[in-house]
Amino acid sequence: MVVRIKDDAAEEVLDQVATEVRFTLVVNGYELVAMHCTPSELDALALGFLVSEGVVSQLGDLGGIEVDEDAFAIRVQLSCLEEGWESNFQDKTITSGCGYGVTFTDGSKLDSLPIDKVPLVISTEKTRILLRKFRDKSTLFK
Repeated sequence: MVVRIKDDAAEEVLDQVATEVRFTLVVNGYELVAMHCTPSELDALALGFLVSEGVVSQLGDLGGIEVDEDAFAIRVQLSCLEEGWESNFQDKTITSGCGYGVTFTDGSKLDSLPIDKVPLVISTEKTRILLRKFRDKSTLFK
């Protein structure tokens, strides 16, 4: 059950819920990380993760991506990795996320960033506008 709000009325209704599945990202045979995600566009998810973690810097390094839905695995072949590259990925940082987000970025590098202590206040109307914009842009959400 979800509470659907239309205008000023709230109503409890049955609704569909997006699925999240645990997929393992395997790089050159090494099980790098398990990710909880919507099982679509998994090749783009894997590549985006590897770029954001600094593993891939150019598309020429990519030998291939295979999504194995039966084994719940995304297998990536990279040509840019040096011997022992796996040792760079031992220290995981747990981040916010429904399935515990994981990053291998050194979290201590973030300590020097300024913290904005001003509370964020958004009106109900502004929230509705932002949600409407989100729904209009997200075909998967629809």
